[in-house]
Amino acid sequence: MRLWDAADGRSIAVLKGHANEVFSVAFSPDGKLLASAGKDRAVKVWDARTHEEAASCQGHASEAYTPAFTPDGSRLLSASADGTVRVWDAKGQEVAVLRGHAGHVYVVACGPDGKVIASAGDDKVVRLWSVPR
Repeated sequence: MRLWDAADGRSIAVLKGHANEVFSVAFSPDGKLLASAGKDRAVKVWDARTHEEAASCQGHASEAYTPAFTPDGSRLLSASADGTVRVWDAKGQEVAVLRGHAGHVYVVACGPDGKVIASAGDDKVVRLWSVPR
């Protein structure tokens, strides 16, 4: 994964750690962390300043499509082709596995109050979940 300077187009850093394609990235609310999700089933957390890997969230049985942080940055969410939404703590430890979709879950987002997760997938359903603490 490569970071680019939007002003002049130069490469800032290359973040290496995924074994396959990276599908999506998301910054933490404070901008200190960057999360990436990929075909290798991993969700990686990177220090946005040092560009070092801070955590590797392992547990999805298939591709991880979308990472998202809660508004306070205390939890990381991920959507996967395995039909789950997973909730991770800041150190990459799994907090919860949310099951209910009948197929791939492509996107996940957290509401602005940090209490509700929304997920959607190829089952044509948007699900709302309470954020596990």
